[in-house]
Amino acid sequence: MSRTRGPTLSSLFNQLLHTREGDLLINDEIFPKKVGTVTPPCTYKNGWKLIDVKGDGKYMQLNIYTASGGEVTYEHQMMLKRKQHQDFSTWTLVVLTGFNGIDLLKFDTKANSEKYVIEYLEYLLKRAVDFENARINAILSKYEVE
Repeated sequence: MSRTRGPTLSSLFNQLLHTREGDLLINDEIFPKKVGTVTPPCTYKNGWKLIDVKGDGKYMQLNIYTASGGEVTYEHQMMLKRKQHQDFSTWTLVVLTGFNGIDLLKFDTKANSEKYVIEYLEYLLKRAVDFENARINAILSKYEVE
């Protein structure tokens, strides 16, 4: 009997590289993804941004933004390192920090941390699809004929 495996860190991160950045939504308004930006009391949906650390695509930093204490802050920061194979890339988690820059890799095994990152990437990708579908539906609704 063969076991089916779920998505890998590399497959999910490669997908995220090809999506639009996630907007930080606070009370259904888009806020800048800039730490320290003042926010109202709110409900929010995390925003994210990918940064090519050295400009060569080898190290990518994923910043995930949230609202806390009346301002925009990092919920997580992740850095992944790319290993280029002949026709594909794999990614390895090298940094995972939480609020206040706490190094989350010190508190758990790397395998458990990677499982957590996989779940988070799945969430971000689902949100990207939902956001894009909503954007397309809003555009199409302008052209509906009664």
